[in-house]
Amino acid sequence: LKIAIAVLLRHGVEVTIHRGHEQYVFYTQKADFRGKSFAFVRMKRRNSLLGRWTYSKLPFTTELGKHWELWMAFRELHSNTLDENGETFVPVVNSGYGTMYANSQPDAPQIECTDIVVEGAAYLDCWHDRARVFLPDGLKIRTDEEDVQVLDRASKYLYYRGLRVLDLKEEAQ
Repeated sequence: LKIAIAVLLRHGVEVTIHRGHEQYVFYTQKADFRGKSFAFVRMKRRNSLLGRWTYSKLPFTTELGKHWELWMAFRELHSNTLDENGETFVPVVNSGYGTMYANSQPDAPQIECTDIVVEGAAYLDCWHDRARVFLPDGLKIRTDEEDVQVLDRASKYLYYRGLRVLDLKEEAQ
């Protein structure tokens, strides 16, 4: 989650987590460290909608996950949401520039529910392009090998257990 938050903030994507009545908003603040400027990740938190904000400097910068691309942060959040029997969705009414919700327990009472709200057009693009991050169902396997699955379509991505893990230099046939 830390890496995903750092990557999202580095790409200008807003991240807010709601856990019951608690709210966590992540943002960056520039500061110099050993003669170099970094975007330190910070968090503001409150216990209720009308509660007072408390501010924390987190022990990492947007350099964390430096080689991660935005689709990798999407993969992390969406796969963790699926692992928790949750759902990721774009609300019918949103801010107009890409609000997404990852709800870990959609049928749970609000106090037990965790919602991750991600806002940014670039992240929304990852959602629309999710068939390149997660293998779509119904693809035919061309071999009976246990160790390797070759699917019946060309791709420029390598998948492990249905998740995209690597971009190939050329499309594999």
